[in-house]
Amino acid sequence: MKGKLEAWFVRGGPVVVGVGLAGGADRAERALGALVSGAKNAAKAEGDARAALVPWALFEFDEKQDAFAANVRALMKASDDADKARKPGSAAASTAKKDPDGDHVDAKIGALDPALKLPAATLVIDVTKSPPTTGKRPVRPAKIFVVTKGSSTWIGYSEDTAAIASKLRVAIDDTTEAGTLGPSKDAAELRSRRGVAHVLTSMRGIELLLAARTTRAELEEAARDDAKMLGLPTRGSGALTLVATSEQGPAGSAVLGMDLHAGRTTVTDVITLLTR
Repeated sequence: MKGKLEAWFVRGGPVVVGVGLAGGADRAERALGALVSGAKNAAKAEGDARAALVPWALFEFDEKQDAFAANVRALMKASDDADKARKPGSAAASTAKKDPDGDHVDAKIGALDPALKLPAATLVIDVTKSPPTTGKRPVRPAKIFVVTKGSSTWIGYSEDTAAIASKLRVAIDDTTEAGTLGPSKDAAELRSRRGVAHVLTSMRGIELLLAARTTRAELEEAARDDAKMLGLPTRGSGALTLVATSEQGPAGSAVLGMDLHAGRTTVTDVITLLTR
């Protein structure tokens, strides 16, 4: 299994990663605000808030889909074989296929919905996360899409199928920069700096992506934290950039460095937050 994972992820080439919220920051603001404002339908408000915080993730690898899909299928077969080899009731069986939250994770090759308007050759993996105790938490279905574009492969994951399909359509569309970081001055400046890893984010973006959303109490805490961000001079939206560098040191060693840059607006928000 370890070898299969390494064959999938350890490519030796550049990787592009993007993460965000399925409904965007505006939807999160509305949904979290409604949750704590005494909405008449409390259950609906809770569901809307939880849905607004569903994340998506995109990965781009410099490798064509055929080789990538083969590694995905090999990984899933290795996982199935490992499950069959476990003895029922053993310690290995009791901890098999669980994520850090204790959920049971199932994955299988799925069918592509034509309504999503993704390339016909897209590989679809249906993922189901089930709580170990029935009724404790809802079952959470998700999708993984593997899409090719030229010599690159894009992988998208989210519990919101429509949202991740939309992001993938934008990612592989060379005719427009709408919905991308292409027009961003911060992204352009970041691309001009040498490094082995480049990160572009914001204070509020980090806060929303890290927000827990399992229980109502967690959602209410997320709403309070977001209200603090929205009360800052620039609402926590100023750019934060991070560049990781690696240089050769003595005796073949590597010298790693990190350069974190915050613009004036972000610094103002940080100072305001710390002095309240």
